[in-house]
Amino acid sequence: PAHMDEATAALFPDRFGEDSLPEGWEEKTFPDLIEIVSGGTPKTSEQGYWGGEIPWYSVVDAPPDGQVFVVYTEKFITSEGLGACSAKLVQRGTTIISARGTVGKLAMAGQDMVFNQSCYGLRWKDGKADAFTYFSAVLAVEQLQSMAHGSVFSTITRKTFEGIDLVRCPVEVLEAFENTLRAHFDRLHGLLLENQTLAKLRDTLLPKLMSGEIRVGEARERVEEVA
Repeated sequence: PAHMDEATAALFPDRFGEDSLPEGWEEKTFPDLIEIVSGGTPKTSEQGYWGGEIPWYSVVDAPPDGQVFVVYTEKFITSEGLGACSAKLVQRGTTIISARGTVGKLAMAGQDMVFNQSCYGLRWKDGKADAFTYFSAVLAVEQLQSMAHGSVFSTITRKTFEGIDLVRCPVEVLEAFENTLRAHFDRLHGLLLENQTLAKLRDTLLPKLMSGEIRVGEARERVEEVA
């Protein structure tokens, strides 16, 4: 294709098989290729389980449409809370999909975190393919919406994923895809962290400016230090 460099284009076969897929590619179900991880919630009545340093994701933390990463959650749990529930700590880059309530909201973990039982974590089974997994989830949600004929699908279960088809491509193609997207995703992640730092600085300095505790020049110096 014209938009690919020669090396990447050479990875694609010039023939199609009887299944209409590029030769060497094959159709699989979503769970054949992607591990589905369940979430959990520590007892809310146990104070020792909450207020720790482990981000605990729920759908209220989902990024706005057009964004990908979530790096901050409203609630945090302790290591004791993690050990006392079914939640699993997933690594940065894991896709999280909401399965109940507000269904089909997607986020990519911007740091290691856990999530509640109304979500699933999605990880590529054979190696690391964060971007491909995320966009596979995007296509899965679109497919589910299409199957629902425009109505809202109320729940996603493990069985739901079994009805979603994906294509397994050769590992060389997958690696080329990941390498192409990695720089873009890293930039999105970096910009999100920068925006959050600036927002915290604004929230810290603005009240002090309004009260006269600090002057504009001092505030400017603090902003320049962060920048």
